[in-house]
Amino acid sequence: MVEQDGPQGFEMVRVNQIFEFHLSLAEVRPPVWRRIQVPADYTLARLYKVIQIVMDWQDCHLHEFTVDGRSYGAPDPEDDHQVSR
Repeated sequence: MVEQDGPQGFEMVRVNQIFEFHLSLAEVRPPVWRRIQVPADYTLARLYKVIQIVMDWQDCHLHEFTVDGRSYGAPDPEDDHQVSR
């Protein structure tokens, strides 16, 4: 990654790879969705923060990421499903 000064004091970052995600809420009509792009080196924690912003959430919704069959997120107290933190 190469950093450089951007216009009006903004910092621009050049990245080599971008991931694009289509986020949608399950079982909601009409559909609620967002399309986002993030640098490939974002961690799940940083991606989570981006999702909070684009969905206009206040960090009060249950969430789960599944990577290679392993789940990450905040556990649901009413569910026996194992989630890594």
